[in-house]
Amino acid sequence: LVFLERAEDPRLFARWLAVGVGALSAVSMLWAASVLRERTSSLGRGGGSPGQSFGDVLRNPHSRILLIVFLLEQLGFSGLVALFPYLSDYVLMTPGDTGLYLLGAVASAFVSIPVWIEVSRRYGKKRVWLWSVIAKLVTFASVVTVGAGDGALFLCFTMAFGFLHGCGAVVGPSLKADVVDWDEGQTGERKEGAYFAAWNFAQKFAGGLAIYFIGLMLSLTGFVPNVEQNSNVTAGIRWLAGGFPIALHLVAAVLIARFSLGEEEHRAYGLVAQRVLLYSVSQALCGCALPIATCEQVLVLLAHDAIQRRVEALHVGKMTEYGADADTRATGNLLRRWHQRAFLDQAEQVVLCADVLVVESLC
Repeated sequence: LVFLERAEDPRLFARWLAVGVGALSAVSMLWAASVLRERTSSLGRGGGSPGQSFGDVLRNPHSRILLIVFLLEQLGFSGLVALFPYLSDYVLMTPGDTGLYLLGAVASAFVSIPVWIEVSRRYGKKRVWLWSVIAKLVTFASVVTVGAGDGALFLCFTMAFGFLHGCGAVVGPSLKADVVDWDEGQTGERKEGAYFAAWNFAQKFAGGLAIYFIGLMLSLTGFVPNVEQNSNVTAGIRWLAGGFPIALHLVAAVLIARFSLGEEEHRAYGLVAQRVLLYSVSQALCGCALPIATCEQVLVLLAHDAIQRRVEALHVGKMTEYGADADTRATGNLLRRWHQRAFLDQAEQVVLCADVLVVESLC
């Protein structure tokens, strides 16, 4: 963007920039698709249908809160970034510096990633995300006060905003992974794809909605491009860049405070999901629940790569390149049948009352 603003022919430069970025994106996606593999333990354990999977995403109370918070944060982010050119050219009177302000926000967000990882581990993901959202309210309020000649001050604001926004970019997906685990504990299915799709839809929807809303509001203020703006227009630009995100982030902060899936709850549901998977393997292998002394002992055994491979080898059918066979997919179907029949409690009782020697003899 910095070079685009200073190019002799911006349209030609933008065309070649789009071609280069598009080619790089295509190559990156093809490379990722060729080298990334789904975990063996998740194969055949997706939702019964796309409609059912997305329905579970929306029915999940933790997922709904996360999606709305992410949507609100992205609306605020997209709105402010979309207004950078207007702030630069008509409020700050620094034409050509839009790329510099955007670079400050993006670079500081990138630098903040290891910081937020460490801080969230120490103080908790929900608490840190809430702090960052509240702190962003100060940066948005500061944007309302800028005027002509405040380019350096606004650059500091964008860097602070980018650093704080990096928290949501780190903690949000981490909490989403916790929600996927919680969903597995409830349904016995892995739906990372459905959750990822819903998350990205919210991001794209927020970007489009923010641009539409800003364009509509600018037209209502009497904005005319490429001319000096009156005080009403510049005030409208400042309030759209600062006041609009403040309102969104206030709602987001309230919702984050209501988010109830903490680290302890996530660990508990993760153990339930592992117990259910263990029980499904025992059913697939011999048609009945294997006696196992304690669930924890068996989980340690199954976590060992050699034992895991030997358990998979007991399945009926030809092994695929992923290390699993058709019986693994049958296991996922079996899980769905348990939950349809409300057998989860019974399955947990059987797992907790079993004898580890049987698994050792099978392996």
